[in-house]
Amino acid sequence: MGRFLQPASFLHRLISNSFRVSDSSAPFHLRHFSLVLLFCLGGDADCDFIDKNFASAKVNYDAHFSMVSENNFSVFTSSSDYFRSRQSGNWSALATWESSDDNANWQLATEVPTKDANTITIQSGHTVNVNSSVTLDQTVIAGILELQTGGILNINDEIGDDIFISANGVFQIVSNSSYTTSILQNSNANIHVATNGKILIGNGGSVGTGYENFATSLVNVWDDKSVYEFNSSVTFSVSNRSFFPNVSSTVIPIFRVKKVSATIINSPQDFTINGLFEIETNVSFSGTGKKNIRDGIKGDATLSQLTPGIGKLYLKGQSAILDGISLKIVLSQSMDLSPNTVIPLAANVIVSGANLNNNTALNVFTINGTLDVTTNGVSNTNGSV
Repeated sequence: MGRFLQPASFLHRLISNSFRVSDSSAPFHLRHFSLVLLFCLGGDADCDFIDKNFASAKVNYDAHFSMVSENNFSVFTSSSDYFRSRQSGNWSALATWESSDDNANWQLATEVPTKDANTITIQSGHTVNVNSSVTLDQTVIAGILELQTGGILNINDEIGDDIFISANGVFQIVSNSSYTTSILQNSNANIHVATNGKILIGNGGSVGTGYENFATSLVNVWDDKSVYEFNSSVTFSVSNRSFFPNVSSTVIPIFRVKKVSATIINSPQDFTINGLFEIETNVSFSGTGKKNIRDGIKGDATLSQLTPGIGKLYLKGQSAILDGISLKIVLSQSMDLSPNTVIPLAANVIVSGANLNNNTALNVFTINGTLDVTTNGVSNTNGSV
């Protein structure tokens, strides 16, 4: 027979042995709780049996228990803790996350974050993918949050930004499900895209429909030089849409097209991009609606306006640019310039098919780079070049 301990003595032995975090530790097992309950509630315990099983229990607890300080024994993650990614992985995997009750001392999480978390941070260099339904709030994306097919983001509304995409952070959509299926955004919940932050639609392949809503939402916030990027083998919708509708005239977000298939049609409604339209692949517009681009066109590809006589391109901002090492614009009718259109130094712009219209009184067209109007010209009755 082994030596015996009363329950109180056993508890003293259990508590006096602290568990610390180790990256190489084995996972937690509920069977060790049964061991504790057996010895604490069932009377006397065989001490030799305790010693033998305690060593095994300690290894398994090691990855999930942490001594935050000498007098503060933290056992479990609370749903209201701070969360941050500790490595790339799936949102629903414990191994992806660390938690803290004070945002200073961190331990391996024993549950995954939800909308009840104080804050959730995806750290730079980490990619967290979502392929199931999750809830979130007060979330900072400094790395990459990737929404995959089957993933659903339930975005809760609390004080402040509900999702904040920081500089170089990326929220990427690769789901084949639609926006209305995958993005359940409470009525006042917002997504704030900081300068050089990005919402990226696609990875070159097919994606679901409706993700233009990120850039047309009346509650989302777009900072100067924030990016909405389309990179998919399908097309996007523009008809009767206003992109970046809430930005001021001094804030210039970027609508970038890296890949798109087919012609983009707006008929009969107009569309407006309250920012810079940047093309890294050839883009064609057709349809009877006006095509209003506030801050200009930039890129090293070809933008074509296909419908003769109607559906013109307009540069609408006070100071728009035509920029790119090799930007080509193919027109079926004249394109109206803004009051102060500029072709920057080192830009090389080729316009064909129709004239550039600079006829509005007091318009000034500044060419610091190179403009080739081929067989056409610049209409300049009332403006100046």
